[in-house]
Amino acid sequence: MLFLRLLLAHLAGDFLFQTNLIFRLKSKNIWGVALHSFIVFLTSVVVFLPWLDKEVIWLGLALLLVSHVLVDQLKNILDKKVNNKPFLFIFDQILHLAILICLAAWWGAVQPGIFIGTRFMQIYQNHLLTFLLAGLIFVSYVIDVAAYIFKSQCRENLKYRRNYNEMIWRSVLFAALFLLGVGWLIISL
Repeated sequence: MLFLRLLLAHLAGDFLFQTNLIFRLKSKNIWGVALHSFIVFLTSVVVFLPWLDKEVIWLGLALLLVSHVLVDQLKNILDKKVNNKPFLFIFDQILHLAILICLAAWWGAVQPGIFIGTRFMQIYQNHLLTFLLAGLIFVSYVIDVAAYIFKSQCRENLKYRRNYNEMIWRSVLFAALFLLGVGWLIISL
């Protein structure tokens, strides 16, 4: 389940905590990319708090930081040469996901060593909560950004503004479906 945690951290850092200002900064130069990547790194540190006593986790998070800088900088370079934002968005996310998969495979079944036996740890090890949070970020922020990117390919000078009404409706629908699914799963046991 480390992949699910990596995915949650990625979605939070790459979408939830990426403001319009950070997006503009990372589109301009490497320092903006580094700032954005550091936010993704910090998000990953928070998600992996109980595992931070393991050197392999710190090494993996450092590799995640460096790889995020490289992937996003590559996207910036390609953005100047390729006039296809939907392709670049998908390409960027596939590269990030491939890195997350490799990292999760490398970490294997590393067990947490901090906060063992505490209520805090019970929350951190709740896979359903991790899935719910990742799903909520995906249906709200990721879909919102993806919709904008695909629309902007057809309409020039389209400015990105988060559509909170649609984000809320998608989140409520996802949460309801999630709770119904979990409810049926619990009832069937």
